[in-house]
Amino acid sequence: MIRDLLILDTDAALFLDKTMDDLVFIHNCLDSLFSSLKENKRLIERDEQFHNLAQTEQQLNEVLMEIEQGERNISARHYPELREQIGFLLSQCHERQHSIQDLLVNSQNPVPEPVVSHDELYELLNR
Repeated sequence: MIRDLLILDTDAALFLDKTMDDLVFIHNCLDSLFSSLKENKRLIERDEQFHNLAQTEQQLNEVLMEIEQGERNISARHYPELREQIGFLLSQCHERQHSIQDLLVNSQNPVPEPVVSHDELYELLNR
């Protein structure tokens, strides 16, 4: 919806504050989701959820770049005070993207868990 708002080139006097609030809300949600996924190593389809999160991060990154470098009504060009806030959100977005990629690479090479031999299992079950 934010991308549509930018495409429509809406009046910044009406929509700038709400748009920035929405971007901060999205950032906070993605940060929370990332933290939850990172901590929950036993989640089924965890890698798939990381991929979904990475795609969403990419979409957020594109919208932020459009605001930072765009020439529409809602842009850092028309509102220089946005540059700092957008820069912060972009840096956080990039950080999460790199962390997601690192976690995905590490999950493809899992650390082997100790395996119980047949004899050990037999001993454990027959006690």
